[in-house]
Amino acid sequence: MTTPDDDTARGDARFEDAPLSDRPLRLRAEAADDVAVISALVQDAVARAAEVMYLPRKRRVVLLLNRFRWEDAETARQAGRAFERVRSALQIDDVTAMQARGIGRPDRDTVLALLSLAFEPDPAAATSAASDDQTQTETETETETETETETEDDGADAEDAATAVPATASPPGALLLTCAGGAAFRIGVETLSVTLADLTRPWVAAAGIPEHDADHDGADDGAVDAGDGPTGDRAGDRAGD
Repeated sequence: MTTPDDDTARGDARFEDAPLSDRPLRLRAEAADDVAVISALVQDAVARAAEVMYLPRKRRVVLLLNRFRWEDAETARQAGRAFERVRSALQIDDVTAMQARGIGRPDRDTVLALLSLAFEPDPAAATSAASDDQTQTETETETETETETETEDDGADAEDAATAVPATASPPGALLLTCAGGAAFRIGVETLSVTLADLTRPWVAAAGIPEHDADHDGADDGAVDAGDGPTGDRAGDRAGD
């Protein structure tokens, strides 16, 4: 997990005078394990359907969220103070396609409550990568056999060169964004690059901490908080730059 220096969170200046505990999150996921961390942080975030923006020319998807601050929940509980939400941008880059289920253009004012975000590697790419790894292993074995007939010094140099494996980017695949009520988004990506950036100061979560039980999917809590806080219009301009 890395902290980006791009333009996504230019609203960070708002936090200059805030104590460390109130500083904004600025995280980037470039591996599946990192996506799981961001998924936990955006669980129960809410957004209107119109705030889910696909920008094909920039190969980018941006979601403007009212995010429950799970990272602060235990501290708030122990301190006996209110739980909080914050306006955040979830940005996905290197996007190749986007599909929506359970939501259409006429539903742009519908409030979506996020449940999870997961990365699903492209099976074809995974097979290709495995084949490349096998080829690399065979090449290394052949090279090591050949170097046995060379001098000790030359053999050591050849072995070092054969075992140097260049770094590779994350594999292509799809990000699966699941929402309460059956809505979902499938976002195809060429490489894995997901950024979460807080844009405003936190505010009190009027509905308190979201609840998860067999008869409750979190949508009601999110709907109550969806209109409470910044409208996010200017924040959206920043995130989409």
